[in-house]
Amino acid sequence: MMRSAGLPEVGVVYASWNEDAATSRCTSVIDVLRASGYRSQSVVVDNSGRTRTEIAGPSGSTIIPGTNSSWEFSAYDEGRAWLSERAAPALWLFLNDRFDAGSANALSLLSPASLRAVRDTRVLAGVVDRGPPDVTLFGAPVTRWVKSNFFMLSDRSLRRVAPIAEWTEPSFRRLLPLEAPPSWRSDRADASLAASELDASWTAWIAEWLTGQTGRLSIHWYGAKPPEELAWELFRGKVRGILNEHRLTQRAEASGLAVLPLRLAGRIGAHPGSRLSLRLAPKATGRILENPKVSKAAALLRRTGQPD
Repeated sequence: MMRSAGLPEVGVVYASWNEDAATSRCTSVIDVLRASGYRSQSVVVDNSGRTRTEIAGPSGSTIIPGTNSSWEFSAYDEGRAWLSERAAPALWLFLNDRFDAGSANALSLLSPASLRAVRDTRVLAGVVDRGPPDVTLFGAPVTRWVKSNFFMLSDRSLRRVAPIAEWTEPSFRRLLPLEAPPSWRSDRADASLAASELDASWTAWIAEWLTGQTGRLSIHWYGAKPPEELAWELFRGKVRGILNEHRLTQRAEASGLAVLPLRLAGRIGAHPGSRLSLRLAPKATGRILENPKVSKAAALLRRTGQPD
């Protein structure tokens, strides 16, 4: 791994099931970071099973085998552990093969200002998605969350929420068994989740999202199938992935981090007063900055904040 003295460092962890595509796309990430004034230490965690040992990747990156035990979440923790033994990044970027799916070019969200905002403040930043207003998970609202295919946080913030994969095997078996319950083929999918510790509002929503069964959702997962056509192993893995994704945001907020769309981080990074306010009151300021009137709120922060 090559280092450039004097530049802040970003640890890039790329979870992949397609090594060939990941190596070229990882190079694009490294190039964007370099153009923004950051050096990077990058690792591609190959969950496909093709990689058996560490091998050199492009642009100084390294490809390591992943266990795929909790899909991208286990890869993120494995990549972070590997990089932490070799570098001390000030920032971390986690992404997977679908980092630019269903949205604008995710790499366009990386800029000197947005990286500065994430580095200097207590935030979990990425592409923020939203769900129904009345859904809870372990008693806490799930109205918004940072998507797990592309997110950033500082090393100090990461230490507050690590590990990234909260629900892994075998603990997840407490919520959903390895073998499909009798209700899986004969009833609605949410009946297969109802006996778990998960909130009923969350299980009904996720079951509909994954199976496409009729209800209040107008859109569903792109791979949605009814239970009779959807393998239990895949359904169970998707539930675990969504659970880890939603819990990452819940745990971040509980630890005092603001949840921030990365598209707004550039505005914050350009104004010292905004960054100061996020450091002093991250959750409150983060919600202000997500308001549709964000430009006025940011202007207020610039007038009342103090420079770093």
